[in-house]
Amino acid sequence: MHNLKTVHNLKALLDLDTEMQKVLADDRPLSYTVEPEIAGVAVGLVYEKGALTAASTREDETGTNITLNIKTLLSVPLTLTRKPNHPPPPDLLEVNGMVYMERGAFEKLNQGRLQAHLPPYDTPRDAVTASLKPSAPKLTAKRPLDMFCHGAKPINGIAMDTQYQLMLQLQQWGLRINRRHLRSCDTMADVAAYCHELKETRDQFFYEVDGAIINIDSLHVQKKLHQGSKHPEESFICKFTRANPAEAHG
Repeated sequence: MHNLKTVHNLKALLDLDTEMQKVLADDRPLSYTVEPEIAGVAVGLVYEKGALTAASTREDETGTNITLNIKTLLSVPLTLTRKPNHPPPPDLLEVNGMVYMERGAFEKLNQGRLQAHLPPYDTPRDAVTASLKPSAPKLTAKRPLDMFCHGAKPINGIAMDTQYQLMLQLQQWGLRINRRHLRSCDTMADVAAYCHELKETRDQFFYEVDGAIINIDSLHVQKKLHQGSKHPEESFICKFTRANPAEAHG
């Protein structure tokens, strides 16, 4: 998450779409997956032979080891699920996700802190950050934290064509995805329309929504873009500002 390109308006989205088409030498519309970007802490999980072996923050290049903290979250499986008629988990799976705190839980936490004469947290993201201190996994276990996965590094040996299929496969392995709000969009115009919808309804979510996470749907196109030394990101974020991202043109 820390390296994802950020855009703020429709013009930037369209420019990025055009840039990627030029790199691919293909003017056919690109399809995308879109989901809410939740205000929280970006993390990476590593599963080896189906077992969770490492977890770290994704706020910088090196990250911070928070394995013991993440293992206390009920929404993070310690062991991946194997289901009949589904591909088994790979020997190595590296997953990206977001740890967050729901609005109601955040408000309740702050009420408790005020009653204990402690300063309240300014935002849910601040509360999550404070709850993931590597030295305090017992504190993490007491905090009402959740996690959604929003992607994974390339997986060898399992046939998948799209980001959407990848997300559904992660769910089959027991990882929690935001399937209710994960949308497949055929064109960048569809992406902009869904960004508009998310922005207009974000106050109705149980968690804070900062923007939208956008991925090129084709895993083949993702790989092709990633192979160049100077390439646009195959994944990026549209940040929501006071101006509507699907209507702003500046």
